[in-house]
Amino acid sequence: MITTQAEGFQGGLRRFTVLYVEDDDPSAYLFHRALNQRCADLEIIRFKDGKQALGFLLGDGVYAGAAAPHLVVLDLNTPNKNGFDILFAIQRQNTLRSIPVVVLSASIHPNDRDRAYELGASEFFVKPSDWNGYVETAEKVRSLLPMRSPV
Repeated sequence: MITTQAEGFQGGLRRFTVLYVEDDDPSAYLFHRALNQRCADLEIIRFKDGKQALGFLLGDGVYAGAAAPHLVVLDLNTPNKNGFDILFAIQRQNTLRSIPVVVLSASIHPNDRDRAYELGASEFFVKPSDWNGYVETAEKVRSLLPMRSPV
């Protein structure tokens, strides 16, 4: 299941939840499909806009009372707030700091990778160029989810 910012949000989240911040639809589709092959019990909440994703994480507005996701996957280049802005905000919140954050970006610049790690990213992956690459990346991302099922 993939939920976007405008559809399907109902407050409480029961399964493993992944907050996915990606504005490119084809990349989002491939990653979502590959990740669901590796872990069937996921709810992926996708935002195309960094500001709205940050609102979800901080529990602002319609997202008040939302449970924190088990994992955040984000692109660096998103509208309104970029991935670095989101990483910085996560590190400033004690309640969010322990959530693993994976950067999945088209950037191959070492400075972007270094900055993401400095801001608390758990992993940094360059977006794959083919389906097998998405499957391999999804397997690595899956390994960052808790081993036990959520309550």
